[in-house]
Amino acid sequence: MNRNEFRVVHVNWPDRGVIPVEDLDSLTGYLLRKIRNGEIVETGCYGAHGRTGTLLAALLVAEGAMPNEAISQVRTRHCKQAIETKSQEDLVSEFYKHISGMEN
Repeated sequence: MNRNEFRVVHVNWPDRGVIPVEDLDSLTGYLLRKIRNGEIVETGCYGAHGRTGTLLAALLVAEGAMPNEAISQVRTRHCKQAIETKSQEDLVSEFYKHISGMEN
């Protein structure tokens, strides 16, 4: 892809909600491939807190952080209001279990 071109990926992720862990796995994998290829990746949602924070935490988990550490880092480095709901916090933990092979 030419550096002057860009691709927009829309994720049907409800405000203050969550997406299936398999979708989060696919999304983080896609974004990490782009980042590792030196491409610029931007992410955002309406308020840049809940969904954006949850995705950022998932990216950190995918890179080896523990869920609580990832959530704390996002709240410290991005926004103290990031990851707005308990279900979003739970998704980060569920994602960790999913990629670690520790699912129920």
